[in-house]
Amino acid sequence: GGVGKTTLLHVFNNDLEKKAHDYQVVIFIEVSNSEALNTMEIQQTISERLNLPWNDAEPIAKRARFLIKALARKRFVILLDDVRKKFRLEDVGIPTSDTNSRSKLILTSRYQEVCFQMNAQRSLIKMQILGNDASWELFLSKLSKEASAAVESLGLQNTSREHAMAIARSCGGLPLALNVIGTAVAGLEESEWKSAADAIATNMENINGVDEMFGQLKYSYDSLTPTQQQCFLYCTLFPEYGSISKEQLVDYWLAEGLLLNVCEKGYQIIRSLVSACLLQASGSMSTKVKMHHVIRQWGFGWSTSQMQSFLFNQGWPWIMLHQLENGMKLPRISIMSNNITELSFSPKCKKVTTLLMQNNPNLNKMSYGFFRTMSSLKVLDLSYTAITSLPECDTLVALEHLNLSHTHIMRLPERLWLLKELRHLDLSVTVALEDTLNNCSKLHKLKVLNLFRSHYGIRDVDDLNLDSLKELLFLGAAANSFAF
Repeated sequence: GGVGKTTLLHVFNNDLEKKAHDYQVVIFIEVSNSEALNTMEIQQTISERLNLPWNDAEPIAKRARFLIKALARKRFVILLDDVRKKFRLEDVGIPTSDTNSRSKLILTSRYQEVCFQMNAQRSLIKMQILGNDASWELFLSKLSKEASAAVESLGLQNTSREHAMAIARSCGGLPLALNVIGTAVAGLEESEWKSAADAIATNMENINGVDEMFGQLKYSYDSLTPTQQQCFLYCTLFPEYGSISKEQLVDYWLAEGLLLNVCEKGYQIIRSLVSACLLQASGSMSTKVKMHHVIRQWGFGWSTSQMQSFLFNQGWPWIMLHQLENGMKLPRISIMSNNITELSFSPKCKKVTTLLMQNNPNLNKMSYGFFRTMSSLKVLDLSYTAITSLPECDTLVALEHLNLSHTHIMRLPERLWLLKELRHLDLSVTVALEDTLNNCSKLHKLKVLNLFRSHYGIRDVDDLNLDSLKELLFLGAAANSFAF
């Protein structure tokens, strides 16, 4: 991890885009299939690049057949980044090429056997770490002009250069580490190089049994402001595959009180984390970011060690549900993107402020008292689940952000109006929603109410009696109701 595979693939992508006469379409796909291949996201990427219509309701297999036919008529290059496990190209909509085909498939993987299994061994490029000269050059490129001039000085007493070279060598030739640590020390003055080198060496000594790069990451993390640190650690709640919506992050941070009601501050923090190489831009529309798996692994471990958050990984749901049921003292918990079908217990989580449960498509049952102890909860996301009702939520008196979009919910709880602090309510794509029980009009602090593609169209909004929502800034609704 961090040796430069993705960077090289981006070089291929940019170069191929300039040679449009050779290929009709070049498609860059972030695979990163950890435990479960995100087939729908891959298909959506291909569809967007081919300018094809998208239908959420269309079966994956049918869409795959359609994409294969569409691609078969073109000379294409498909770039698959970070393939962790073998998968059938036809299952996602990519036609297999033969030796006579003018189309190409290029993939990156940490595992040579995956390349063989995907039949990509004909032109195998084995990535190597950078040599000393290349490492030093990359490191210097991250420094400010003043810092670079100071460490490049040829004076006999230039101890800054010695310490800077020691820091660069500690990165082990990994471009990711050189980028991260080089950015973190970019503005150091002459008197600060020794303490920086000592801090990085100390961090590495204090972390046993983990990647040596984690020492540099700790120094980079310590260079952030306290708010930036909290926002960075929040990103580790998301799975290691896929991207994170910038807007979603800012909404969460606002509800958590990290931004003091200033949205632009959230986007500034995202830009600062990208500049520090702790986050990466993702996608062509600049609306998403992602976290390199090495950085996420360190950040998640640090967050857990500081008793700040806990994320349940795919593959061990029984263990995680047992822990959740018996109570957790961590303020942030994520069980998103698992294969959970029901939560038939009442967890004891008095301190939890964020609970992310989205992308559990088979979750259709929750106990009546599931939220009974969660009086501190501020962020609750149940989007993309199969729930038909929300457990009673009288105790959620601190809740500010509630996302029920893309669920099968039929009506809102009778006592939802008790959520006096609620500022963001997302009910988009809830076509089964039959009755809000006039609850929305009683949520007087509501700033965002999204009913887009719900049961309620523009013609139905008057029935919700929203005149009392004096702080409402955004109301989403479709031209027509989607009720059938």
